Amino acid sequence: MKTSQFHKVIGLTAVMLLMLTACGKSFKIKGNIGGMAEQNLRIVYATPVGVTERWATAKANRFELRGESDDPTLVTVYDSHGTFLAHFWLENGDVMKVRGTSPDPYSLEVKGPEVNERWYDFIHSHAGQYASTDPAALNKAIEDYVRANPADELSALLLLCDYRSTAGMAQVTPLLNTLKPEAKPESLLAACRHMMEATKAKPGRVTSLQLYDSNGAAASFVPTASRASILYLWTKQTASLVSDVQTLTEALKNAHDVQAADVLLSPDTVSWSNLRHQHFAAWSKHYWAPQGPMDASLKPLKISVAPTAIVMDSLGIVTYAGSDVRQAVQALNKLIH
Repeated sequence: MKTSQFHKVIGLTAVMLLMLTACGKSFKIKGNIGGMAEQNLRIVYATPVGVTERWATAKANRFELRGESDDPTLVTVYDSHGTFLAHFWLENGDVMKVRGTSPDPYSLEVKGPEVNERWYDFIHSHAGQYASTDPAALNKAIEDYVRANPADELSALLLLCDYRSTAGMAQVTPLLNTLKPEAKPESLLAACRHMMEATKAKPGRVTSLQLYDSNGAAASFVPTASRASILYLWTKQTASLVSDVQTLTEALKNAHDVQAADVLLSPDTVSWSNLRHQHFAAWSKHYWAPQGPMDASLKPLKISVAPTAIVMDSLGIVTYAGSDVRQAVQALNKLIH
C-alpha cells in the first residue's frame, strides 16, 4: 500500500473512532407520542457539577432529546407548559424509546435500559394509584415493593422519584435505609441531592408581575399591595389541582389582607372559564401566562415546572416557592398569624 493511501486509511479510521466516541458521549430519548403536535420539550438532569437543562422541539408528535453526564443520572422530561411527562435512569450511550397515544405519563410504552422498562411496568400496573390525588395507595404499593426487593435499584428509584411523602425525606429515609448498597448507588443519591437543591432555589424579591387577566387584558400583580400574597401556577394537566386548591382555599378562609391568585400556564383558555369558576371561585384574582413556565412575564419567579405555589410577604420577598402546597400554607401562616 502506498504511503499516501495508508495515511488516508488511518485518517478515516481515526475520524470514525471519533464519531463513535462522540455518539457514546450522550444519552438519547426518542419519542412518538400522540397529542404532542409541535411544542418545545425540556429535559432536566443532574450531573456531578449540578443540574442541567436541554431543549428540543417535538414535530408531528415526534421528538429526540439528548443529554450528557459522566455518571448515570435521573432524567425528567417536561412539556412546554412545565407538566411532567416522563422520567428515566440513564447514562451516556443509552437510547430510550417512548411511545404513546397521548401525553399521559402513566400509559407510556418505553424500550431501553432494563431498569427503566421495569419501572414503567410498575407504573402501568399502578396507573390508577399514580393518577389519584390520594397518595396512600401508591405509597403502600411502593413500600411493598421495596420490602420485597431490597437489592433492586428500582426500589430506590421508586422511593426517590415516585413516593409521595408528606414529610419530605424524613419519611423516605427510613425506607431507603432498608435497601442494600447495590440498590442505591452513590450516583443515584448524588443526582437526587442535586435535584432537591435545585428545587429549593427561589427568587429573592418580586415587586410586580405583568400578566394577562381573565378578560385577556394586560394586568399587573403587585405583592406589595397586601400583607401577604400567594400565587398558584397550574395547567389543565395538573393531577393535584383539585386537592391543591382545596388545601389552599381552606387556608385562605380566615386570612385577611392576602392576595390569592391563580395563574394558568397555557395558551389554551377555552375551558379556563369553567375550571376557574369550579375551583377558584373564592380567589380574588385570575391570570394566565400563554408561554407556560418559560413565559417572559414569569421570569422573576424562576419557576420551571407546574404546579408551583409562590408565597410573598408585604415587601414582595418570596418566603416559599415549590410544589408542596402544605409547605406553602405553613409559609403563609407565618406571615399572617
